[in-house]
Amino acid sequence: MSDVRNTTPDAVTIAAGIAGVCASCGATVGDAGAPCPRCGNVTLGGNPAEQNDRMRARLQEAVGDGYKLLELLGRGGMGIVYRARELALDREVALKVLALDPVLAPDAYLRFEREAKLAARLDHPHIVPIFAVGQRQNVAFYTMRLVRGGSLEDLVGTGKKPLTLEHVVKLLHEVAAALDHAHRQGVAHRDIKPANVLLSETGHAMVADFGIAKALSSTEVGTTGTGIIGSPGYMSPEQWKGTELDGRADQYSLGIVAYELLCGRRPFETPQIQDLLRMHLSAEVPPVSYLRPGLPEGVDDALRRALAKDPSHRFSSVTAFVDSLAGLRSAAVGTQTQRGPRYDARKAASRPKRGVAGVLVPLLLVGAVGSAFAFPETRDPIMSTLQPAIQKVELLAGVKDEPLPEPRPDSLARHDSALAARAATATTLVMPNAPPATADTTLALRDSAT
Repeated sequence: MSDVRNTTPDAVTIAAGIAGVCASCGATVGDAGAPCPRCGNVTLGGNPAEQNDRMRARLQEAVGDGYKLLELLGRGGMGIVYRARELALDREVALKVLALDPVLAPDAYLRFEREAKLAARLDHPHIVPIFAVGQRQNVAFYTMRLVRGGSLEDLVGTGKKPLTLEHVVKLLHEVAAALDHAHRQGVAHRDIKPANVLLSETGHAMVADFGIAKALSSTEVGTTGTGIIGSPGYMSPEQWKGTELDGRADQYSLGIVAYELLCGRRPFETPQIQDLLRMHLSAEVPPVSYLRPGLPEGVDDALRRALAKDPSHRFSSVTAFVDSLAGLRSAAVGTQTQRGPRYDARKAASRPKRGVAGVLVPLLLVGAVGSAFAFPETRDPIMSTLQPAIQKVELLAGVKDEPLPEPRPDSLARHDSALAARAATATTLVMPNAPPATADTTLALRDSAT
């Protein structure tokens, strides 16, 4: 699993991924080549097969004798997935080990349990059911139905071959039905992307990982330090801002997926994450008809509305979007759409206006972080000034006020890098036309690629 700074942010999940598990103490780590942050042991060495065998042996010990781990199915920003056999019921399941330590982050684990219980109540033929959750030996995991047909990501393939409109509509109608069902129960997914839409052996779509993004969204291990979590290539503007979310964020993400399935690429693609942020916040969606002539003219209108920057301009439901994509209804914008779970329009109206400080202070933030790195002896006074400044700028930018993490003595540089990324994000929000920060500042994220 590579570092985010060496990848394009296409489907990168902004969450610390499990690149390895320490064979000595069981801690999850984000860099397979680095020493374990807890005990100092070199986490994984040797060739990939040896690494996988060692990791599976450690995780097998952690999950206990109730499950037998059979095959590594995949890994991403939020965990590792195995095909496993549940011995008590003699059935195969998908077992996912999460990128959180329930001992070091007990609040995160409790939040995960709560979200998993909510997701387990989502009884729908196009939602992958969760069977069980558990923790053992510092490892948190859950099991779900094993879906054997791959995912939309596999279907499109590395060549990004476009699908027919009819095929896209068929699959997305099933995804939309699942999302609308969840939204009626007050549950938003928050990380819709091709890898999270699984396919049954008969080709039907099933949505996986409901609630997991929210469960990890406020943990130090799972965020950039801003409380923002998701896959940058698919994240809605409100996710980039770190503001309150509802089901309309899922509609936006599915709009990106639809565009990608039809064109073989997403509407916004760039190797610079700060440029990607700007695009999702303010850039116009390139008409799909430019990239794929011959599609019905209503397809552009449907995608443009689903990808509206303002959530209130999107469709009233995800199914309404897919119906419009199929030509079954007009995409004309009417009245404000349904609010969905936990949406409060008063919060947006009450945000402070951006003043001169919103222009001047952000420019000083990245410089302050750079000074702290250049002259370590000045770190403490600079950081003591920088942290409240970041919070002030985030308030001006309308970003949800998240507590700043306390640094550990052995990870000051990582902590300062996270603050630099947080400063760069706030700067972009209050100054969309500001020149990009350096790569070290903008991409100083404690993430792993999906």
